[in-house]
Amino acid sequence: MYERDKSIISGRHAKKGQTGGGAASVVALLAGLLLLYILFLPPDIREELLEGNVTSNSTGSTSTADKNDRIILSESPKRLDYFSENEVEHNIADIRLFSKTSGSKILEKNDIHLKKSWFAEEKKSIDFDVKDLDNVDKVLLSFTASTYDGRVQITLNGNEVFNKEITSSIVDPIKIKTDYLTEGTNTIEFNVADVGFSFWKVNEFQLSTIMITADVTDTSSKDAKTSFRLSDEEYDNLETAKFKYFVDCLSGEEGVLTTTVNGRQIVSAVPECGSTSPPYDVTDYVVKGQNTIEFSIDKGSFSIYHIQVNTELEDPVNPLYYFELSAREYQDIKGPDAQAVLNFTFLDNDKWKNAKIVINGHTTYISTREATEGIDLEPYLFAGNNAIEIIPEKTIDIIKLVVMLDYKN
Repeated sequence: MYERDKSIISGRHAKKGQTGGGAASVVALLAGLLLLYILFLPPDIREELLEGNVTSNSTGSTSTADKNDRIILSESPKRLDYFSENEVEHNIADIRLFSKTSGSKILEKNDIHLKKSWFAEEKKSIDFDVKDLDNVDKVLLSFTASTYDGRVQITLNGNEVFNKEITSSIVDPIKIKTDYLTEGTNTIEFNVADVGFSFWKVNEFQLSTIMITADVTDTSSKDAKTSFRLSDEEYDNLETAKFKYFVDCLSGEEGVLTTTVNGRQIVSAVPECGSTSPPYDVTDYVVKGQNTIEFSIDKGSFSIYHIQVNTELEDPVNPLYYFELSAREYQDIKGPDAQAVLNFTFLDNDKWKNAKIVINGHTTYISTREATEGIDLEPYLFAGNNAIEIIPEKTIDIIKLVVMLDYKN
């Protein structure tokens, strides 16, 4: 009896072991099939399934989460400058400077009559103008006397310049100090000396060809102004500005040449004739827009040739932007679900906007007069990091740059 029960128990254990081994095999088979199913799913569905991003719809089936349009990159590059060369040469017209001194008549009067006695007196005052007194020198008074008897007294602005007896019709020229002259109106007075106790006597003069002459220097050509212009782009990218010119002396008289840029003195010295000046650094003197150069001399005659302002510009730094695409977004772009677009918004000035666009090393171009422009990015993108560089071929103003992931309905 004992032996029979033992065999029954042993048989039951064996059957139970066989049943457990079969169940494990079924589970392993199902797991393998599930793994194969997951491996053969589309990458985006597989990614969502593994990440647990699965929702149930009203019928109990599952679908991927809703996909919305997304701005991946948004920037405002503003103005991008373009220069065909890194150096700009400003050539300025030639200038001639000179001072011319010549004899000029300050006063001219034909005849005056002078008389002095106990019972009568005739004297004469004459007003005349002097302009630019600083450039007046070697002043002389001259006249002739057709009638002369006695001593003539002459004053200029109250200063005595002559007090002598005239004994001949020809009178030597009288030197007048320039200090006696004033800018503007001057007065010269002619008078006859008293006859003293000779009450019967009459001192009388008839003066003719009365002139005051002087050496007057014309300074209207002693200084000259010229100008050049720096554009906004040139000034904003300016590294250095150099100024030079060639000097030719036209007379043997040496004078001081003074040069200024925008009112700031560059040099003031006697120039070396027949040579080009050293290049003066005027980087800190120039301004955006109109710039003024002034040359002036104190004497002499000069011609200024080959006036140049040469600017050297910094190498432009083209804007470079980075953005990232997930594997799912990349698959959506490569598939029918989404489109990646690079959109530009320009300052609408009706000018051509030309630029080279480099996307992950691939080059495309924009050329438009419109206020907006778009580029399909699909052929150029990677999953992961992406880069866009803008290289202007004209100076352009970009208000907005946007990379948009646009999902289709």
